Amino acid sequence: SENYTNITERVITSHRNDISTTEHQLICDCMMEFLGWLANISNACPADIAKFLAYETVCGQMYGLQEGQKVQGIDAAVAGALAGLVSQTLTTPLDVARTRLMTSSVERAAPDNSLEMMASIAQMEGAQTLFSGLTPRAVRAIASGAIQFVSVEYVNDLFENEREERGALE
Repeated sequence: SENYTNITERVITSHRNDISTTEHQLICDCMMEFLGWLANISNACPADIAKFLAYETVCGQMYGLQEGQKVQGIDAAVAGALAGLVSQTLTTPLDVARTRLMTSSVERAAPDNSLEMMASIAQMEGAQTLFSGLTPRAVRAIASGAIQFVSVEYVNDLFENEREERGALE
């Protein structure tokens, strides 16, 4: 009977350790997902804001458009490509920090947010490291910015034409 109790206690203790390890891993995985999500948001929002502000600025400066005037076709593509380029150049340091945050382990001491990570990278590896990968990001941004803003202007025209047709029917 005593042997059976000792064996049962060892099995239960072993099982508890397995559960603790599994729970610990689950908590670590959840924390990494959350850190990745925060890092993505901290990169995507500034990139989109910069892109749309740059697009409006390029349209105003290059084409002399006032508010309410439209840019179309190749002009929208050029303005979108430039806006994408500006946006990605400005936010590449955030992307480098995001990548580092997402690939760092919970157990290893690492900065807690993108700004701390950027400061750490600049201090340890030099500021130029914050612009690692800029060339492929810029090429992708030029193409996607052109496509995005031609599409935005086209869809805006469709909605405006629909609105005008509905207004004419009333």
